[in-house]
Amino acid sequence: MFQHHTNVRMYHMDAAQSFFYANLYILFHDTLEAFLKSEGFRIEEMLHSKAYALPVVHAEGDFLIPVKTGDKLLIEMSLGRIGESSLTLLFHVLSAEGMMVARGKIIHVTVSKATNGKIKFPQELREIFNRLNEKTAVLN
Repeated sequence: MFQHHTNVRMYHMDAAQSFFYANLYILFHDTLEAFLKSEGFRIEEMLHSKAYALPVVHAEGDFLIPVKTGDKLLIEMSLGRIGESSLTLLFHVLSAEGMMVARGKIIHVTVSKATNGKIKFPQELREIFNRLNEKTAVLN
């Protein structure tokens, strides 16, 4: 599991002062990027130099408890599974008091940049994501 701390910011909220649903996925993606960085994997290298990409093919999220601007959050990311060409990540969002305020799942698929077709999940990423459940890493 990887843990990433953040705060609810004003721009996360909508006009009704509810957490805008799309921003949940931004928090999930920020956590993924922080994890990859902590593992020494440069996402910009994948975007610019690798022959593959990892687009999202499925995303789901549940809001369980309301939050407000300024609330401290802990996002926990764990490995759901690595398939032949896919990666499933699970997320729990906890309040400062440890209550689960949201949860989600994101599925990525590995595609060739040249053909945009599915390809085998890269071994270098398989090794990184297999370590995800072997330890608990915290990034503030």
